Amino acid sequence: MVALTNQDGGILRKETFATIVSSCKETFDLCCGCLMQFLHEMQAGVEDLLGVGINVPGMYDSENEILIKAPFASWEKIGVKQYFQKKLQYENIFVENDVKNCALGEKYFGHGSKYKSYVWITVSTGIGGAIVQNGQIIHGSHNLAGEIGHIKVEYANPRKCSCGEYGCLEAYASGTAITRAVRHRTRQSPAFRRAFEEWGLSADAEGCADLAKRGIRDARSIYEQMGDYLARGIAAVINLLNPQVVILGGGVAKSMDLVLPIVSGRIGDYVVEGLAGTPIIPTALGYEAALLGTTALVLDKCKGV
Repeated sequence: MVALTNQDGGILRKETFATIVSSCKETFDLCCGCLMQFLHEMQAGVEDLLGVGINVPGMYDSENEILIKAPFASWEKIGVKQYFQKKLQYENIFVENDVKNCALGEKYFGHGSKYKSYVWITVSTGIGGAIVQNGQIIHGSHNLAGEIGHIKVEYANPRKCSCGEYGCLEAYASGTAITRAVRHRTRQSPAFRRAFEEWGLSADAEGCADLAKRGIRDARSIYEQMGDYLARGIAAVINLLNPQVVILGGGVAKSMDLVLPIVSGRIGDYVVEGLAGTPIIPTALGYEAALLGTTALVLDKCKGV
């Protein structure tokens, strides 16, 4: 997703396209091309920008400005900032992990006006997290704090995660995990497979959410299992950090009315009694939280400019 925004978070131009997983450079080039087209349409140039903010998935070392690893895409050891600086011939490039940017966007444009200590969790292709304490994002000693997707939630029969470990939350509650469960269930259940065909839906996480809302038992079962695992992961975070609130976003924002009641209903089984009332709420920024997070990143880096 590429956009041109103003400093109030208003979106002036936007385009969305599929990530070219096999080539980060092709994806980066598409992003640069979109941005230059937007500037051309606005009769402006890169020199007119306050800055360019970039989200990267996975583990990003902001000190050395290297994308360490994006597990779902197998992108490793990439100098993202340097690539964009060279491609755009522009210095004010700021890069951060996408979920940390979501949390920063929430601070500037969303629930951050009400809450100063919160955990932001994205449930999308993978699962990531960011921790905000007293209005500041906690980065950790290697800028990797918040890897919530790799909390272990299953030990009895752990499934391998894209990170290489077993039993991670991401392997059970991400959009990728739901799609995997859907495809497994459709092979077992002809009736479930036909339901996708009858409603003209893709056999993936989004299609499954649609069927679950329609009351299809198999779809409902998949989301209930996903919600239980998500509750386990969130409970671990609540028990450890005692945040004011947990904020959910990412692709799950499109099915929040389905997921949130399941998670809220299960969370009490896993948290200590005094923390059972910790609110779990959807992001105020919808599906564009990460996008607005890049605007927030530029504003944060350019304070006083």
